[in-house]
Order: sequence, then C-alpha cells, then structure tokens
Amino acid sequence: MKFTKISGKINEIGEDFIVVNGELIETKNIKIVKIIKGQLNYASWGANLMMGGILYPVIYLVNGIIDGSREYYSRGSILTGASLLLSGYLIYKLSYRKFDMDKKFYLRIIYIQ
Repeated sequence: MKFTKISGKINEIGEDFIVVNGELIETKNIKIVKIIKGQLNYASWGANLMMGGILYPVIYLVNGIIDGSREYYSRGSILTGASLLLSGYLIYKLSYRKFDMDKKFYLRIIYIQ
C-alpha cells in the first residue's frame, strides 16, 4: 500500500472529507494524523540543538589538536554537548503528537456551520 504525506492548511471540512491545500481527502483514507504544536518550528530547533550537541565536543577536540594543548576534551565540553543533545531531542519529540488511525483512535470531525 502506498502512502502519500500531505501537509498544509485545512481549507474546508465536510461530513466525510477534508480539503487540504485545495486537495480533497476522504476521512476513510487517513491513516495517521500528526499535530504540530504552535506557530514556531520547534522540530527544527530541536534538530539544530542535537546537531550542536554532536558538533560542540568535536570542535573542542579539533581546537585542542590545532592549539597543541594536552586537553583534547574536558568534562565541561562533554556535559555541554550531552545537554544540548538531550534538550534538542526532548524539544523535537515534544513539538508534535502523532496518532495512528487504527482501532484505538478514529478521526472525528466536529464543526459548526
């Protein structure tokens, strides 16, 4: 079975359909609903923090090699990198909710005309 990922603004909601970016989608064809929280893109912030958590100790190591210092890594650089990595992961995971449309969840459209 082929899945198509559709994201965007909901233009219209009907009894058994949703129009997203001008494309009509029947509710029986929806398998997963992913809700992104807020206007800011927290998922990209989280990914950037994770990347910084990986790069910070590497940059510290390269700087130590270039300077010729004996300290290639320190406890502070490892803790900083680990805290950036962990906080980025938490921000990324908490930025959205994902619902699988199976027997546990179903899509109920409630609207006022």
